[in-house]
Order: sequence, then structure tokens, then C-alpha cells
Amino acid sequence: MINFGDISPSLLKVIFQPRVSDFASRFVKGETIQGYVMKSLGPDSAVIRLNGMEMTASTPRPLAQGQSILVKVEQTGPQLVVSLLPADAPVREKTAALLRMYLPVASPIGAVLEDLAKLLPGLSSAALKGSGLEKMLDDIRKSAQKPEGDSKNLLQMMGFFHEAELLSGVPEQNLKRSLLAARRNLERLMEKEPKQYRDALKKVDNALANIELRQLMNTAEKPEGKSWQIPFWNGEKMDTARLFIGRDEKDRGKAKPNQTVRLTLTLKMTGLGEVRAEAIAYKERLEGAIYAATDSAVQAVEHAMPSLVKSLGDIGFTAKFSAQRASRDFLTRQPIGETVLPVKNLLNLRA
Repeated sequence: MINFGDISPSLLKVIFQPRVSDFASRFVKGETIQGYVMKSLGPDSAVIRLNGMEMTASTPRPLAQGQSILVKVEQTGPQLVVSLLPADAPVREKTAALLRMYLPVASPIGAVLEDLAKLLPGLSSAALKGSGLEKMLDDIRKSAQKPEGDSKNLLQMMGFFHEAELLSGVPEQNLKRSLLAARRNLERLMEKEPKQYRDALKKVDNALANIELRQLMNTAEKPEGKSWQIPFWNGEKMDTARLFIGRDEKDRGKAKPNQTVRLTLTLKMTGLGEVRAEAIAYKERLEGAIYAATDSAVQAVEHAMPSLVKSLGDIGFTAKFSAQRASRDFLTRQPIGETVLPVKNLLNLRA
């Protein structure tokens, strides 16, 4: 049973009393752990999993099934005591903890998806049971290869809004939800056959770590300075693009801004090399330039421009773009002071 003890404005003290007492082999004092709410048992109790151990929790506030929690181990004996950051804790405090946890395994989203695709053939049906992981990865790949038409928003499919959707009910199937289910399966299988499933569990944990790290980083950053990593098909495999969206320079500091939005997309295309697209959007008008490193790449962009303009027109934008050559330093430079805002279905456009 997990009982909540003294509650301060910034910290919840939690005492864990599970059925097993070998805490030292599973927990280290001072470490930060990402937990998971397995099941809600009502407004004041829930079943929680930490490091492969399921525990019943008596809670001062409701916890939703599928919700992630962040705890810090205060002591491992004779009882396991952890501190739990409440829902209203400063986001930056949570982010700093997750950065410490996940920074060593941070990878581009495209690489994470490729690793998962390689992992799938070696996973048993018991490891994949109820996760929908195979279909989810297939859907993401198809949407990245053919983003036009009725394809879903890739950020939603990756699970970046999983917790937000939990607040309004059961979220649609997404990669994070699939990975959470697969991890639960692997943790149970690890108890019987640790050697067989250790590597698979590590790779699934790595994928979850990357998604959650990017969720928290974007939540914590200042409104004018965010970016998203988006998987896309570069012509040969899954790769990673970065999208920056923010207010136009001319709007900053104005009492009544014109609500113009600046978009920057950076990526590397097979056969074209580094590509950078910059645009200004005002209501349903979009104007900008696409930059590439070589003359042949610029010519290829110009050849594809009518298709891009048509795709933008299909979702309601009047578009005008030019193609220009630029240095690699400019093509790969991160924009400063730009943030991410949802602009219709722009994330689904073929780059």
C-alpha cells in the first residue's frame, strides 16, 4: 500500500509498502524515476508501477489511468520513500529531472523509429500483446512517406499530446500509448526470462524516454522559443526534420500585432542534402523561400514547387515560394526566438 504522508505546498511525501522488501536492488537513493498509473481505483487510490513493481497507492487527488508521474527516491530502507512532484509543480523542475534521466539516450526521432522497426521482428507475440505497436509504426511510416491527403498529424501519432488527451478521455492510439503497453508486457516477461528480454526492454524504454523528453522540453521552454522534431521519409528511410514556428520579427513588441507567423523547417533529403524552408504566414497566405546547398538541388526544388503550392492550396493556403542556394551553415542553423503553433495541417505537407 502507498500512503501519502505530510504534504507541503511544493512536495508530496509518499511511503511505498509493496509486498517485496528488496528495494536496494531496484532503487537508488536520489534517483529520479518515471512512474506509470496502471489503473485508477477511484478518487483517492490507484495502482502504480515503478521499476517493474506494481503498488497500490492512496492518493490525495485522482490519478488517471495511463498518466505518467515523476518521483525522486528519498530512502530505500526499511521502507521505500519517494517524493512526488504534484501536478502544479514548476514545469522547469520536472524538465530538469527528465533531462538528467534521459539526456544520455537522446536521439533524433527518425533514428528512434528505425530502431523500433528493427526490434519488431525479434519480439514475441506476448511482448506485443495489446500494444498495437506494429500497426502504429506502419501507420507512421506510411504517413511520413505520403503526408498529403487524409494522413494523420505526425505529432499526434507520435504521442506528443498523449497526457493532454488523457484529460479529456481515452486518447487515440499513438506511439507512446503503444510503447507503454509493450513496456508493461516486457517488464512482466523480464521477471521470468530477464536475459531474453533485457535488450528489447532497454530499446522500448529509450523510445519512450525520447518522446517524453521532447514533450517536457517543449512544455518548459519559453513561448517564443520552441521547436519540434518530426519524422519524415527522406527517400530511403525514416529521418528527422525540425520545425520552428513563431511570431514574425516585425510583430514582436507591438501592442497590436498583425498575427503573422514565421515558419522554419530544416531537414536533409536524399539526393538534395540539407534543405531549409522559411515562410511567413498571415491568415491563409503563405510566402517564403526554400534553400538548398547546390545548384542541382535548387533546380530539383524548383521542379517540385508547383506540387508544393498545389498541396498548400488544397488545405486553404495561397502560397508563393522561391528556390535559392545557401551555405550549409545557414541551412543547419537553428532559428532563435521561434515557437511552435498549430497551423492547420502544415505538418503533413511533403517537404
